[in-house]
Amino acid sequence: MFNEDGMTEEAKRQLEQKDFEKIEDGFSTAQEKIHDNAVKKGFWDELKDYTGIEWTYEQRTLEVQERVNVGEKLALIHSEISEALEAARDDILKPDKHCPKFTNFEIELADAIIRCLDTGAGFGFDLGAAVVAKMKFNATRPRKHGKRF
Repeated sequence: MFNEDGMTEEAKRQLEQKDFEKIEDGFSTAQEKIHDNAVKKGFWDELKDYTGIEWTYEQRTLEVQERVNVGEKLALIHSEISEALEAARDDILKPDKHCPKFTNFEIELADAIIRCLDTGAGFGFDLGAAVVAKMKFNATRPRKHGKRF
């Protein structure tokens, strides 16, 4: 049976799966590059004596949790969201002073994403796979997830 796009449901499902794979791969690549840069810039100095050690997923997460201030990492994410709010309050279309091709609002949102991906990588989490899983789940939810806003 063909849908309104002239595709079979199976073809549509396969296309969606390819899209999800691209999203996951893109996030995973970005997460790795972002975290590598953050390590080089000193944001993970608590773990510098642990480079090269082969960890299991659980060992790494527990070791990072012991050595890294999770609240500080979350506060850095929150600070970028607050900066985006201030950019929106000031002038949402104002160019960013460091990346003038983009608005300050866009750059602050990008900073928040960068901090999220870095934090996930630092704890050994695969945010690319998590984003795709959450997108798939959200597709099953009602409009506005059943809330007013």
